[in-house]
Amino acid sequence: MAHRRWSTSIACAATVRQRGRPATGREQRRHIPPFPTMIGIYFVRFRMIRRQALKRIAGCAIVVLAAGCLVAAAGGDACAQTDPYPNSVGIYFDEEAIGNAVGVVPPASVVGYLIATRYDGAGGVDAWRGGVSCEVPVEATIRGGGVNAHGDGPDFLVHFDVSLATPLPLSSAIVLAELSVDVLTGAPIKMYLESSAEGDGLVCSSGAVDIYLQPSVPCYNLPCYPAWVAGINMNGPVISDTANWGGIKNLYR
Repeated sequence: MAHRRWSTSIACAATVRQRGRPATGREQRRHIPPFPTMIGIYFVRFRMIRRQALKRIAGCAIVVLAAGCLVAAAGGDACAQTDPYPNSVGIYFDEEAIGNAVGVVPPASVVGYLIATRYDGAGGVDAWRGGVSCEVPVEATIRGGGVNAHGDGPDFLVHFDVSLATPLPLSSAIVLAELSVDVLTGAPIKMYLESSAEGDGLVCSSGAVDIYLQPSVPCYNLPCYPAWVAGINMNGPVISDTANWGGIKNLYR
């Protein structure tokens, strides 16, 4: 009798579905799928729940990372990494060439650093030329006791033509000059790399060998200068990385 009632329930449920009327809750409860099918259903549900949980975790990680970068930018670090490519140049707010953005409360004096990163010239840097510009006047102090033939400013555009009696030693971050800026308002300020007065970019010399440096940010169109490379009271530009800039740099070497 029990077997007959079970078969009748299944047949009734099938008939109802064929006629277009949804099965009642009692009919659905009686139409229990076989055990292997239930295992498969629960497995699929488990995978869906797991996938949703992983997405939520990843989303939380992205939010935390973004918030950390914003906080760091306000405190002087834009979550930027040193340009991984040799013979690059940028403006940073630390001598390790890590942060290219800084936030200050005006009035304040800010010091940036013009840095050649991963320079591979033999014997260090004994001469260099180039330029920097800023939306407010900038004054330069040459590292290594060198003298700038074009003067040190303060000015909105400072060109460099520097010779050094003692070469700046090789390192992953060679500070060429300190750049002092007076911040009088809370408005964002951009700082740029400029080509030398001769128009040949930013160049370091080791002995008789000139090495042309590339800006620390991607350059999609020639000429690359002026190149926005640092910011005050704002997020800095994205530093070059292996995905977006390595191949482009190789085109111009």
